[in-house]
Amino acid sequence: MLAQVAPKKLSSDLTKGLSPRMRDTLQLLLSGDSEKEVAGKLGLSQHTVHIHVKNLYKRLGVCSRGELMAKCLAK
Repeated sequence: MLAQVAPKKLSSDLTKGLSPRMRDTLQLLLSGDSEKEVAGKLGLSQHTVHIHVKNLYKRLGVCSRGELMAKCLAK
């Protein structure tokens, strides 16, 4: 269901300052993948993906996955 509403391309103002790997992680999370699924698709450990997610929260000023989704889908 999330894949249907997830933007195909994230807005540049939202992704400004994010590393390419963080952008990839964000895009996969928006399409509904879990951290474990993101790790498998990107060839990373779950721990590394979790660190990327924590950094995304910090950079985008959110405290939860729901807030992250709402902020990204509103752009």
